Amino acid sequence: MVKDQPWLEDGKALVAINLSSEDPYHDPLNIKLVQETIELAENVDQDDIHLVGAYPVTSINNALKLTDFSPSVYNDAIRDQHLIAMRGIKAEVLY
Repeated sequence: MVKDQPWLEDGKALVAINLSSEDPYHDPLNIKLVQETIELAENVDQDDIHLVGAYPVTSINNALKLTDFSPSVYNDAIRDQHLIAMRGIKAEVLY
């Protein structure tokens, strides 16, 4: 956790996890990161924890090359996959 000032009473804890990898070794690491963030947040009286992740959007080159390709549909599908994975990690850690 990084903070250069006192923790606010209604502050938030943030943890970035890797949902883009197909390598299975990332799953235990993601879970461990979330668990550690929860523990650290509890030690400074924080209970609002946010998970974040990043995902690649389609390149403009794909949209130009493929006439039937819809970048927005592709991007929505990738986002949905990441949200499902994030919910899975949240469910595994919290329940």
